[in-house]
Amino acid sequence: MHGASVHRELQRLVAAGLTPVEALAAATARTAEVFGLADRGRVLPGLRADLLLVDGSPDVDVAETQRIAAVWKDGVRADLDGYAGSAAERAGLEALRAQTEKVIAAVREMLPVTVRRDEDGEVLGHLRREGTGWQPVTVFGGVLAGPSSREKAEEVLRRDGLASLGAVWWVHSGAEFREARIQEARPDRIRIRWADPLVEQSPQGEWIDPRVVRIQRQRPEAG
Repeated sequence: MHGASVHRELQRLVAAGLTPVEALAAATARTAEVFGLADRGRVLPGLRADLLLVDGSPDVDVAETQRIAAVWKDGVRADLDGYAGSAAERAGLEALRAQTEKVIAAVREMLPVTVRRDEDGEVLGHLRREGTGWQPVTVFGGVLAGPSSREKAEEVLRRDGLASLGAVWWVHSGAEFREARIQEARPDRIRIRWADPLVEQSPQGEWIDPRVVRIQRQRPEAG
């Protein structure tokens, strides 16, 4: 939370190895210096009188910055008791809520969307944000088509999401791509069996990690 989280950040800085005095400087004078704010960050004549009075010794125990006794903004003492529940507080909370909703909406736009089959909830795959469009991918991240609108990407996923697992995939193993069939698919690994009958392999197939091995539906171009 804007403002209030500074107290927690101070404790994190001390936990990371700074002394309480160094942490306090990082939150005041050093920050003002880095950002070129010459009118604040220190208690000196002529500077902005934005002051916090605490009942304790934060230079010894930085957590005592939370024991607030008084606050001055531009030299005017704030009415802490009157602020709680006031119009100013309500306006501040509303602005914070609106900003938080924007951040959450932006993050959701970037996160993959899981698509399930309507009748039984079976996971068909995911829609992954790619530039300005959406890309349909299998449960293990295999690309099914190029980026398009969300509606078209979901249509591809509902049509090919599970069916594609039974098709031939090309897996880059060693120095080349080889054909393989998927026997089992999970988000973090897939069990494959090489299509080449001359390859020595276990009847149970081979587990590979699709996050570190290249795997694609289309036959790779020569060269």
